[in-house]
Amino acid sequence: MGLTRVQRNTIAVLLCCVTSTVMADNGNIDKPLWSFEFKGGRYHPVIDGYSDYFGRNRADELSFALARKVFRVFEAGVEVGRVHDKGVGGLPLNAEKGGPITTGGTVTYDLYPVHAYLTVRGVFYENQWVVPYIGGGLTREYYQQRIVGQSTAKGHASGSHTRAGLQFLLDRLSGGDAANLQSSFGIDNTYLFIEQQTIKAEVKSVNIDLGGKVYLLGLLFEF
Repeated sequence: MGLTRVQRNTIAVLLCCVTSTVMADNGNIDKPLWSFEFKGGRYHPVIDGYSDYFGRNRADELSFALARKVFRVFEAGVEVGRVHDKGVGGLPLNAEKGGPITTGGTVTYDLYPVHAYLTVRGVFYENQWVVPYIGGGLTREYYQQRIVGQSTAKGHASGSHTRAGLQFLLDRLSGGDAANLQSSFGIDNTYLFIEQQTIKAEVKSVNIDLGGKVYLLGLLFEF
């Protein structure tokens, strides 16, 4: 299966960024080697008529990610999240199971996005207050839609995503707490960050894009 235009563009941008940053990096990394983050925010889907069934064009999302640092500025990771919403009616996803598009009854919508991604961080010196970053990669989204008194529509969609954000170093705001985290748990750096993701993942059978914009706030721990 060939790559989509979005996937090709994402990979091209990442290769350019990786090439430039790795050339500037000496390639050595002792510590930290890993980063773990948890984050929450709002998912804004591109599904037509979403607000008609749920009363708003957004849903809550909670995600976790683990990444391995290949270089100080370059890491590869996996992220798993959950989007949950409740409303009245039915989404076009029911058409995949032969059901009607519009029905009565309470509908529960769950979406589980899984991302494999590469990230390039603008780290130029240790204890840098603000660290910008960009990245992206492949996405797989698992969905389940349940309507009271009717069958459940579920499946998955594959696609791609891009991400960008800013990380704010918290260590220098509370040096004592940072030292305690390092000695007790091996955490070298703690960041507060904001992030935006743009996701595209289409359910081919019903021609529906499960992607959208995601706005997240979270904490990142390097160890």
